[in-house]
Order: sequence, then structure tokens, then C-alpha cells
Amino acid sequence: MKPRTGGGRHLTPGAALRKRAVVLLAAVAMATVSLAGVTSVVTPVVADAASNVAMYRLYNGLTGEHFYTGNLTEATTVVKSGWVSEGIGWWAPPSGTPVYRLSAKAGTGSAGHLYTTNETERKTALASGQWNDEGIGWYSAGSIPIYRQFNPTSGQHNYTTDANEKVVLTTQQGWRDEGVGWYGVATGDPFDQTVNMAVGPPGVVYQDTRWPWSGSSTTVLTYASFSLGPTWQGPVLQGLANWNNSGAHISYVTGASTHTFTLDLTDTGKYGLTSWTYSGYTITWFRTQLNQTLILRDGAPVSNLITGVTAHELGHPIGLKDNPGSAATSSIMNYGFNWNVNTTPTRWDVSRVNAHY
Repeated sequence: MKPRTGGGRHLTPGAALRKRAVVLLAAVAMATVSLAGVTSVVTPVVADAASNVAMYRLYNGLTGEHFYTGNLTEATTVVKSGWVSEGIGWWAPPSGTPVYRLSAKAGTGSAGHLYTTNETERKTALASGQWNDEGIGWYSAGSIPIYRQFNPTSGQHNYTTDANEKVVLTTQQGWRDEGVGWYGVATGDPFDQTVNMAVGPPGVVYQDTRWPWSGSSTTVLTYASFSLGPTWQGPVLQGLANWNNSGAHISYVTGASTHTFTLDLTDTGKYGLTSWTYSGYTITWFRTQLNQTLILRDGAPVSNLITGVTAHELGHPIGLKDNPGSAATSSIMNYGFNWNVNTTPTRWDVSRVNAHY
């Protein structure tokens, strides 16, 4: 279990931005300094067999579609157009049963992509006039099942090696279980950053740790109840509410908890700081601190800056990284985001959070 920190500072409009790196807590800085700022790239043993294919999984937060490809160039192109990388879904073999790939024709009632090993299903879909034939996407073999679900409302399919994801979709969110679509040779890694690193900024949008998904439609994160005084209490709670009302599949609440929110930050270069401990990829504890002196000095108005900085810091427990976007207005996590004016997560932020919750 290791501590990490994150947070951001945005100077008053027209002032220069002060660069700040993500740092480790001093108590373990020497022991784990090599971890600071490192993007996680996990290469399973199966990747040593050059012929096995990493199947990248990508998500569109606006349409809800998942897309799968073994072509890194295609994956990076898709991410550059606004999709979110969800790492490697599974590893496919170099040969075996063909998995055919079809894309829906616009305005036909079908949606997204259809992937199938069934030649009859493929022919029937093409004969309907609603699908484009995109040939063989990859191959099926091995012992890892890739489960297939169908959403009768949207017309989309979802494919996953995660049995829990399948259960949640089919028992809680209205998807239809369609059994096993095909097989892979190994499970993937949802935190793999191969695609994001190939894209480059702003593709690298995530930290290597986040609070775990609860398995339900909304993951709740709880701060210990706090009383910050009349100047701070309302704006801080508004920061929580701005995330809760954003459409993100998370909810921040207060109550009985070991996670704390305080006003005791004295670092002269930060408006706020969120620290956390983690095990593997999972955050196990977090704390958020605000800097009263700097916020009171630079707030215009103070209440807006409190809310904006709070909303920025709340992005860290749910996995968002500082400075993920190329445009300053694309994310509340950017240091160039004017928190005196903009105090809510953007649609860009929400789509990336919903890729994992």
C-alpha cells in the first residue's frame, strides 16, 4: 500500500501558470520515488508471443458504444476523435475461428458494431441492408470466454471478459445476455496505457489508480462529515453536487468515513491537494485539503474558486489526471481551466469517468 498525491493550482486570470508535478508523500518518497509520475503499462507474458494480438477496448461516452480493434493505429485514431481507451480487453490468437466485424449503417435502426463468429448471423445481417461488411476482425481460440450482451433499447452490443460486468448489465441495466461470443487466449488489462501513450497528450487522461467500481450503476465515495464554516461549507458542498449532477456514474456524499476534507493546506504553490493510498490499481484511502490563504487571495468571487478547486480535486479519487486535455477548457482537471468562472466537470470529464464506472 503506497501513498500518492495529486491536485492542482490555477492562478488568477492573466497570470502565468505555475507548473507542479505529482509527488509522493515525504514519508515514502525515497523508497518509491521511481513510481512518481510513471504511467502504468502492463505487458502480460502472453504478449511475448509476437503473434498474439492485443485487442484494444474503446468507449464512446456520448453514445455508450464500445469498440474493439487489434489495430493500434485504428485505436489511436478513434481516441483522437473523442473516444476513451479502456486498455486491453483480451488477447486474441493469430488464427482460429474468424470473428467477423460489421458496422451499422446510419439511419437503419441498427447501432454500433456487430462482431460474430456465426456465418449465418453475418449473412443475415448483411442481407438486411443495415450493416456494412468489414471482414474478419480477429480470431477466436483459447479458454477465455468473451461474453456478449445486447441492449434492446439502443440496439448496441457489448462484449467483455468480465463476468461481473455481464451480470450488472443483464440484471440491473436492461441488457440481454447472449452467452459467449468467442474465446481469447488471455484476459487483458483495463489499465494498459499503450493506446494513450501512442496518442500522446491529451490521450493520457488517467492516473494509474482510482477508487474501485462498486458494481452498480452509481459508485458512492464518502467523505467524513465536515463543518468548514460559513465561507467554505456551502461552496465545497456545491463542488460535490456539481459532480453528482454532472451525469457521471459516481456520487460524493458525507457521513461516517476515514476519508477527510480539510482546509489545512499550507503549500504556497497549490490551491488544493488530494492525497491517497493505494493497493495495486485501487485507491484505499483519500484526503482532500484546500489552501485558505491562496483561495481567499485569488478568488473572484471566492465562492466560485472554492467550488471550482473542490470539483478539480474530486476528479483525483475517481482516476482523472492533472492536465489531461490539449485545450484548457476541455477538462476541469487542467491547470489552465479558470476555476473562478467554470466550476463544474465538463462533458469531456464525465465521459472519461463513465468509461470506468
